[in-house]
Amino acid sequence: MKSRLASFAALALTTATLAAAPLPPTVSHAADAPAAPAAPTPDPTPDAVVAAALAGLQLGEGLVAQQVILFPLLLATPPPVLDVAPALGGAVLKVEEPADGFDKVRVTNVGATPALLLGGTVLEGGLRDRVVREDVVLAAGASAEVPTLPGSMSTDRRKSPAKFKVADFLAPPYLRDSALFRSTSATITPRFISHFLEFRNEGDPRRSLAAIGSSETLAEYCLPCQRSMAQWPDKRESGFVVGGIAVVRGRVQALDAFATNTLLLGWFSPLLKSLSFPAAAIELRAKKAGIALPGGDDPKAVLDAATAAAKAMFAGFGKATLAARPSPDGAASTTVTVTLPDGVRGIATVHDGVMVHLAVYPHDAFEHGLYAQPLSPLDPEDMRPDDDTNDDFLTRARIGARLTFEERRLLDRLRGGVR
Repeated sequence: MKSRLASFAALALTTATLAAAPLPPTVSHAADAPAAPAAPTPDPTPDAVVAAALAGLQLGEGLVAQQVILFPLLLATPPPVLDVAPALGGAVLKVEEPADGFDKVRVTNVGATPALLLGGTVLEGGLRDRVVREDVVLAAGASAEVPTLPGSMSTDRRKSPAKFKVADFLAPPYLRDSALFRSTSATITPRFISHFLEFRNEGDPRRSLAAIGSSETLAEYCLPCQRSMAQWPDKRESGFVVGGIAVVRGRVQALDAFATNTLLLGWFSPLLKSLSFPAAAIELRAKKAGIALPGGDDPKAVLDAATAAAKAMFAGFGKATLAARPSPDGAASTTVTVTLPDGVRGIATVHDGVMVHLAVYPHDAFEHGLYAQPLSPLDPEDMRPDDDTNDDFLTRARIGARLTFEERRLLDRLRGGVR
């Protein structure tokens, strides 16, 4: 009995001793420790977004339709998911005219999603029609002060403001380029309009871009081209079509690229009209004067020249210079000026980390030479001194692309008062 009690006493003492002894250090494993919070990834800067978007574009084969040749811009991978609508009508936009001048309008997005308003959009209404100078993305319900140009001659003012409506065509590339990069571009629009007054519908007294857009003569002439191109944005080819380079008679007129095929489809018809109207007007006037336009008798040569011009522009993306550009107050987007090595400029519009639109306008000394002088008398307000009179010629001379003899001869004839 005593032996058992002694054994229990010894066991109790040993247990107490073990309990009092310090525990050996435990071995810790990295997997057992709570994970450190990851550092937030900074949002890419607008110029980084644009650089990545430019690098992701591919150039497709040209599609010929009458006077316009389009080279598709493709994405090899599916475009980003982007909930942005094209701002094309009254269901999306509300436009108001401020009391302090004709150089801006207040635009409100009355839709349920962000909306993209393109530079070059023609707004008919107010006391005088307007042309939107630059792209802007508006959040749902948001308003912005959007810079504008006159969309008519100074005599085409209304006695009382009319409700604004968005035209179904954009201003031609020549005017869109001027709106972005010329401080005195307000005088360019009236001169341009004067070249199209002969094509107005019978009885239409308007001296405005809206009257040109309503021209049945130009529309009939452009219709075959527009029909030929109607299905072009739906083509998949080797990737997803998001834009194109437009070439008219060997001269690049504009490059437009969007974030998605949906945005391209929304803006495609207004863009195509903006390209085909000036080309149609030049050809119609040339026919009246009995002038043969260069290249009409050799389609292959025209396509070869267009292909070379499109490839040259596209190659410049790899060496483009990017610089921040101020955006309109209230915009949900930022803009970046894109300058190619030969001095050609454009702008890229960035929203929510995505390049939603890119527009690039090459120098066109031929069009500048054609529209620099009006074909009909202008009011003094439409003839203010213009400090860019020779800018296109000088720039084109610097990059070694002077007007050809045929271009000069054609300009002389077209500016000779042919009506």
